[in-house]
Amino acid sequence: LIEIQKAKLPDDIMRFRRYLGEQYANKANVVSEVRDGVTVTAPMPIISIYFLGHKLDGIETPVVHVRRDYFDAISRGSLSVRAHFIECLSHDSFVIQIPRLKEQARTRLESLLSLFDQHRTDPRNEHELIFDDGQLLPEFRSVARCLERAGESEEIRHDMTLEDEFIESFLREERAKLAAIERADKAEAREQKAEADKQKAEADKQKAEADKQKAEARERRVSLTSAELLRNAQLSEAQISKATGIDFVQLDAWINSGRL
Repeated sequence: LIEIQKAKLPDDIMRFRRYLGEQYANKANVVSEVRDGVTVTAPMPIISIYFLGHKLDGIETPVVHVRRDYFDAISRGSLSVRAHFIECLSHDSFVIQIPRLKEQARTRLESLLSLFDQHRTDPRNEHELIFDDGQLLPEFRSVARCLERAGESEEIRHDMTLEDEFIESFLREERAKLAAIERADKAEAREQKAEADKQKAEADKQKAEADKQKAEARERRVSLTSAELLRNAQLSEAQISKATGIDFVQLDAWINSGRL
C-alpha cells in the first residue's frame, strides 16, 4: 500500500498520524496469498510518501528516505533478513520538500519529482505548471499526461479551489488567534507593569515615611542633648522648652510609648 499525501501546513502531522492509523486498521488493505496450497490473506506493508509544501529545519536535501534497520538488541549486530510480521507493523517513508526541489533535474528521481516543482508555477494560474515534455525522461511522460488530464477535470479544479479557500480561511483564523494572543500578552504585561509600579510607589512611600521618622528621631536626640545641657545650667522646664522647643508632656508620651 503506497499512500501519497500532500501537506501545505506544518501542523498536518496529527492528520497524517490519524490517517496512518486508519490504514493500519483498514481490513481492505490485504493481499491474498497461497501458502501450502491454501489461500490466505495477509496485510500489505505500508510505504508513506509525503509531499511537503514547506521546508524542514536543518534538512537541505529535497528528498529524505527514512529506512528501518533490524538490529540484534543483545549483540547489537545488524540483521540482513526481513520478517513479514515486522514489515506489516512498521513502515519506510519518503519525505519530499517541494520548496527544495531543484529546477535542473540531476537524477531519475529528480526528473520525476520535477512534475511537482513549484518553481514552474504559471504566474497566471497557480494551479498549473509550465512544463516542456522534452525536459522529462521518456519513461515519465505518461505520468505527465495523466497529471495533465487530471488538471483538466472540472471536479478536480473545483476541489483545488475549495482547498485554497479552506487553507486561506485556516491561515486567517491562525493569524487572528496569534494576534489575540499577542494582544492578551501585551495587556497582561501592562497589568504586571502597573502592579509593579504600584508596589514600587508603596515601597517608596514606606521608605519616605521611615526616613521621616529617622529624621524626627535625630531631631529629638539633638533637642534632648540641648535640653540636658540647659538642665545642667539649672534652667527651668519652661525656659528649656522655650530654648529648644521641647514639649515635656509630649516627651513623657514618647518615653512611655517606647519611641525614645
